[in-house]
Amino acid sequence: MLKDDRDRILIGWASAEITPDVPCRMGGYAARSEPADAIYDPLYAHAIAFGTQSQPFVVIICDLLSVDGQLVEVVRSQLRTTYPGLTLWLGATHTHSGPAVHSIPGLPEEPVPQNLEHIIEGAAEAATEAIKRMRPMLATWVSGATSGIVTNRDHPHSGENTDLDLLCFYNVASRDALERGLIDGNLSSKPEAIVASFPCHPTVLSAENTKISADLPGAFRRHLRNQLGGECWIMHTTGAAGDMSTRHTRQGQGIPELERLGNLLAQRAYQLIPQARLLTLGPPLTKQGSIKLQAKEPPDLNHLSRQEQTLQAQLTSELQQGNVAQARTIQTTLQGLQLIRERALAADEVELNAEIAVASLGELKLAAIPGELYNSLGIKIKQAAQHPVLLYGYTNGYLGYFPSQEAYTEMDYEVLMSPFAQGTAESLTEAVYTMFAQ
Repeated sequence: MLKDDRDRILIGWASAEITPDVPCRMGGYAARSEPADAIYDPLYAHAIAFGTQSQPFVVIICDLLSVDGQLVEVVRSQLRTTYPGLTLWLGATHTHSGPAVHSIPGLPEEPVPQNLEHIIEGAAEAATEAIKRMRPMLATWVSGATSGIVTNRDHPHSGENTDLDLLCFYNVASRDALERGLIDGNLSSKPEAIVASFPCHPTVLSAENTKISADLPGAFRRHLRNQLGGECWIMHTTGAAGDMSTRHTRQGQGIPELERLGNLLAQRAYQLIPQARLLTLGPPLTKQGSIKLQAKEPPDLNHLSRQEQTLQAQLTSELQQGNVAQARTIQTTLQGLQLIRERALAADEVELNAEIAVASLGELKLAAIPGELYNSLGIKIKQAAQHPVLLYGYTNGYLGYFPSQEAYTEMDYEVLMSPFAQGTAESLTEAVYTMFAQ
């Protein structure tokens, strides 16, 4: 129960639009060489604030491919001039149909986008408004399986957990009705705000798409808001999605398919909300640390050439048989081999320091991962915590893919693209476990 102001956790949320002007450079991937020439749906910075206005803990998620450490520090510094006690996480949904913000490890250098200041201003505006709007709230938690939306994109029959996690917030005045509804299974109260975490690459739209879009997160937010009556604020965070996508579930890569999958995910969320349980939240306890990562050994370029030849023959065979999804997997692997070659010839240095951050808010735990963690490792983090866990991938920087140890036996795109040695991702997840336990 909320006894007095000292026992209350204040929560606030806000959004600011960060849609760029068009034309603009998209995505940061070589496959998306054409600039964006139109806008399908707007991009936003969504911010949620916990704690108190004097010492707020704020998470901002932007509809971008990624954010680098420099951008994170710029936004932190700007906000700390007003809120010196601030703890800030800044992340991205990983939409591939947003503007290029910075270069991605292993990919060609990107020019600084014209709208970078607009993104910084939008992130700061959303955070500031979220802090100003903080008030006592009730929270519920539910996690449930999904079907027909996401699979492992390299091994679609792996049968991995694809749960959708939902953190919902309600006005404290609705406590009695909320408790009765959850007990009776007849919840009539609708949440004022939702934070959703889902392990899926937002790549429904193809590399040929030239419309700015938040992709799956944007479609999910629109459809769920409509189903809830149009007033609910919704943040979508892309969790441990390093090897997860819609590659084997989508029925196309255009706008109609984006809306179909966004609606399907929203319908599942709508079904899960009445099944939630009340959470006991407390003042946020945040921890941040840096761990040293291990880089891969330089590749054997002759071996790369032999791999490319083998894959090219497999690609031709899959295309001849009309196996589009399998062909796409091989194409991305070939792209990975080419980029490995370019990176090796350029002798690029790899960032070997990773910022790891966790937060505990009573029963709820949050973890920020600065890259693309494999889904199986995200599941292990949740299991080790023994509490509800919201995973924020692509947050507080972007260092690349973090594949599981066993994945290094395969020639998958993610393993090829990762600059890190086998076992590095396990070291990262163990650091998260340790920080949770401290």
